[in-house]
Amino acid sequence: MTHRYEAEDAMSPLAWANATVARWGGVDAIVNAAGINTRVRVSDEGESELHDMRRVNVKGPLRLVRPVLPHLAVYGHGRVVNLGFLSGKRVGSNVGYAMTKFAMVALTHGIAARDARPAFGKPA
Repeated sequence: MTHRYEAEDAMSPLAWANATVARWGGVDAIVNAAGINTRVRVSDEGESELHDMRRVNVKGPLRLVRPVLPHLAVYGHGRVVNLGFLSGKRVGSNVGYAMTKFAMVALTHGIAARDARPAFGKPA
């Protein structure tokens, strides 16, 4: 199956999830690998490049995870793989890219913590 996914389009993840569920009956794993890498240093003026990276590298994966969470839960062993690279652990010359990959690590921890709680976030 081929289905276009556009990380910058807020409706694209829902369309992808709906098409995938319609074709395969569910989702048991996703891999978030989309990303852009524009050089952003602390001393740079403006924030448009950082905004673009945040929209694609952070919000894109978050938007894709949300509509598939119920489908992953059905399997009881659903998996989300987020690619953060070493930039999610250390900062090189491109601080903007590292910021988005640190956020990807935070998203990964948030997904894992959600899985550790009872359904719908209700206390045990």
